[in-house]
Amino acid sequence: MESKIIRLFVSSTFDDFRKEREILQTNVFPRIKQYCINLGYTFQPIDLRWGISNEAQFKQKTLELCLNEVRSCKSYPYPNFLIMIGDRYGWIPLPYAIEKDEFEILLSLLSREEGNDLLSWYEEDLNQLPSSYVLKERTEEFVAYETWNHIEQHLRLIFQKAAKTANISDEKKRKYFTSATEAEVIEGIFPYFELTKHQEKLLEKTPELLINDSKSIFGLFRDIEISSKCSNRFIADDYDRAQRFKSAVKAELLGENMMQCKTVQIDNDTLDEFYLSDFIDRTFQFLKAKIDEQQQKEKKEKSSQLQLELEAQTYFAQQKRKNFIGQDSVLKKIEDYINDIQPQPLVIYGKSGIGKSSIMAKAIENSIHKERKVIFRFIGATPDSIYTKKLLSSIFQEIGIDVRRDGLPEAYRYDNPEHIPEYFYERETLEEFSERIADRFMAIEDRMVIFIDAVDRLSNDDQFSWLPEKLPANLKMIISVLSNEDESISNWSEDDLNFKAQVKLLHLSLHKKNDDSSHLNNLLFKTKNIAFIGEYKEPINLLYLLLNQEDRTIQKHQEEYFLKQVQNSPTPFYVYVAAQEMKSWKSYDSLDGQSNIEGGGICHLADTQQGMVRNYIENLNTLYHHDKKLVQKVFGYIYASQDGLSESEILELLSTDKKFVQHVAPETWHENIDKNIPLVIWTRLLGDIKAFLSKRQQQGEELLYFFHREFEEVIISSSNQKQEHENIILATQEVLIKQYSYNYRCRDIYIQLITNYYVFYDSNLEEYSIFVAKNIFDNEWIKFNYIYHMLDLSKQFKSYNHEERKFKLACLLSAGYTTEVLFHSNEQGEWSDLYLIVLEQLVEVYARSGGYDYALMMANVAYNVAEHLYAQDPRKYTNVYIKCLKAVAWYNHQTKNDKEAIGLFNLLEEFTSKLYSKAPDQWSQKYAYALSTIALSYRSTDKEKSLYYYKAALDIAEIQYEKYPYEWNEIHTKYLNDYNSFFNYEISLFLKIKYKIKGMLTKKGS
Repeated sequence: MESKIIRLFVSSTFDDFRKEREILQTNVFPRIKQYCINLGYTFQPIDLRWGISNEAQFKQKTLELCLNEVRSCKSYPYPNFLIMIGDRYGWIPLPYAIEKDEFEILLSLLSREEGNDLLSWYEEDLNQLPSSYVLKERTEEFVAYETWNHIEQHLRLIFQKAAKTANISDEKKRKYFTSATEAEVIEGIFPYFELTKHQEKLLEKTPELLINDSKSIFGLFRDIEISSKCSNRFIADDYDRAQRFKSAVKAELLGENMMQCKTVQIDNDTLDEFYLSDFIDRTFQFLKAKIDEQQQKEKKEKSSQLQLELEAQTYFAQQKRKNFIGQDSVLKKIEDYINDIQPQPLVIYGKSGIGKSSIMAKAIENSIHKERKVIFRFIGATPDSIYTKKLLSSIFQEIGIDVRRDGLPEAYRYDNPEHIPEYFYERETLEEFSERIADRFMAIEDRMVIFIDAVDRLSNDDQFSWLPEKLPANLKMIISVLSNEDESISNWSEDDLNFKAQVKLLHLSLHKKNDDSSHLNNLLFKTKNIAFIGEYKEPINLLYLLLNQEDRTIQKHQEEYFLKQVQNSPTPFYVYVAAQEMKSWKSYDSLDGQSNIEGGGICHLADTQQGMVRNYIENLNTLYHHDKKLVQKVFGYIYASQDGLSESEILELLSTDKKFVQHVAPETWHENIDKNIPLVIWTRLLGDIKAFLSKRQQQGEELLYFFHREFEEVIISSSNQKQEHENIILATQEVLIKQYSYNYRCRDIYIQLITNYYVFYDSNLEEYSIFVAKNIFDNEWIKFNYIYHMLDLSKQFKSYNHEERKFKLACLLSAGYTTEVLFHSNEQGEWSDLYLIVLEQLVEVYARSGGYDYALMMANVAYNVAEHLYAQDPRKYTNVYIKCLKAVAWYNHQTKNDKEAIGLFNLLEEFTSKLYSKAPDQWSQKYAYALSTIALSYRSTDKEKSLYYYKAALDIAEIQYEKYPYEWNEIHTKYLNDYNSFFNYEISLFLKIKYKIKGMLTKKGS
């Protein structure tokens, strides 16, 4: 899938191009950013001024981090690289790692003193492939830049002296003389030099990049009249090297994409800047033109919704089968099932982290070239895939069958799909839909294999009623599911009765345990063809594969330590997380619990999956030098959103907290012009966590989310996660205040965050909603639209199963408590009607789910509000008062508060009777409705009173029916039916008793 992100790396020497970088940030990039937004893109310019933390510099990783950013940008659409070269060649970093043979050749050419100087800063690391000498960290007095700068210059001169005469290749010599800026160009412009490893990988996917790359890069080439030099800021001792570098880059770019200018130095810190206005225009027009080209390219390649779904699913499968090793027994079971005559679906199950999705991805690859058509879906890979209806509709659409249209009323089936409102498709219940789909599966005629991964991630509990127990011979279906059950289930008896009995026992135990095996239990009612994913047998081989990809390995004692720690969690997931930590281990590091070797670190691995995730998150700060608060916020925000957040959303939300921005990007050396989180701080973190993030498209955004449950479990258990959830709600609220007129995506995020807060933490929603309400008093859009959107969202949850009721209640309770705060403020009149609407809906939800005590509680609140409003304005609130009085009387009756109920019903009768006597035509309907409700309440306890009130209601209806037959026809019929049903019920009950007694007498023979 083509990314909607334009990520531009800006390369130059720093101090002499300070003004140009500032102009790009203040003038060019904001306009390009807005232009991209208008076209549906996100523009991310990378400026490394804040990208390299002090800790990263101390660990000698500066150049590596710079080049990683260039590589990242080159993976995105054009434009992705901009170069500015003047009359300084720039900083030449020391090599971080030098192969052992090469280092020893250099040592042989140096004096003992020079060699000892190198060895005091370089130490052999056998874990580097090939074995290499690596640069030590800066500690103690060498943390100070002035001290280190002197050492660095000395070591650089020693290396350059030895390299000039050493019998090594020119390629190896080059790193001792290459500046950081030229190293960025080598990675950033394909034809400039020999292809790098990363460039080769990109060309494997897109060969035309070799031709197109230099056409899509802009260069500013500035020449200063050397006679005007009055300081080293713009022209230094490396002037000649800078001219050669400048000429070499010019030779690779198109003339139309270059801006060449000549100027003079005015004083120590200033140039004649006449060229800057032209620079602004040229860079803006260039970037705009390249973005237009990208848009035109996408228009030509525009995909349908199904194509986008298939692209996303294919990408997910490719990612999941990367580095796949082992699991042969499960793959063999899948292959045998596809080839045999077994009619039932195959279910593979296993615990979290065991690699179910990877197994499915590999099995798909193994099946793809067979005689059968292969269809696959990974639930969670796209937003729509988590909903049963959309998932199955997509599968059948790929087959060529429009099952959604089949569910429409006959009159709409032949309309243009674009003209049919979405809600028409939602009229069909999930049960009705599932029944149709089961029949559709049985009608498939083509030879086909369908893979559905991670059905435990489905958002609705559909009991798998869409899954046939037996499939036609031409159809095979493989389903994977998370389960904590062991292998014993797969060895149950084939006897159906015994099998079903064991399933029921399991079902009962799961309801008590409430664990992750309930989905497997439901599947066991459909099929006994199941396969258990056992212990992973290849942890060490997978570890070496992952380390080798990073040019790393480990030593024997480190391998033994890993094998000991992995015993409790022998899963591919554990190995993946462990590899992220172990790739930084040096051969001379000490194992946890051993005495530390001078200059080495401590190697530690947790022995559980969650423990490894915790260590990994901690190491993002300690090993990879990301700000601890930044890591905490990013992980917390992504989890709180549930569906995920786009990069631009994460940056925008983080940037609302200006104190936090100042914390992560202090303006000690550079001014943070827009006061937002510098992009490079985020992209560096993204680069280190992307191995555990998945992507999906939603509302035109590419969302990032954690696919592995272990990350979610660790994040939610964090002591500060609840606070971070509150932080992102406030941040989203601030964004909404600024952008409420058009940011619909942000509105959806806000509603989801509020809902999730209640669901995730089972918190005191009343207290939290007060907190929300207090923060929205001064924001008119938020006040009204937040509440209305919560009410609209609650309407989406129409089913009353546990999960949907929980979400519906979260929406309504949050809206209710918020309006309560607003109602009790000095704006009562403004909020009273909305408050009563929310309370009414809460009463209904609680009542329909059997929670009559809670329904009564809400009804009491509504009645008190209505009574207060009626006292203030009887004419306006009479109807509201009657409705609330009736409700509170009825739910007192339902909760057996008979004394209270009788008193309220009497009050209801008295109140409506007075109104009726004064204005019969106006109040007859309310009075009759009150009487029928009272009749219903007495129906099971006092037949005589019930009949009396039914008759009274019917009498009123008959009087009004004679006067206004059209208006009262339906109401009169209802009360007539109610009255008749009373007698029918009594007769029916009598007959039941009669036949029961007759049966008993017959049985006794008398």
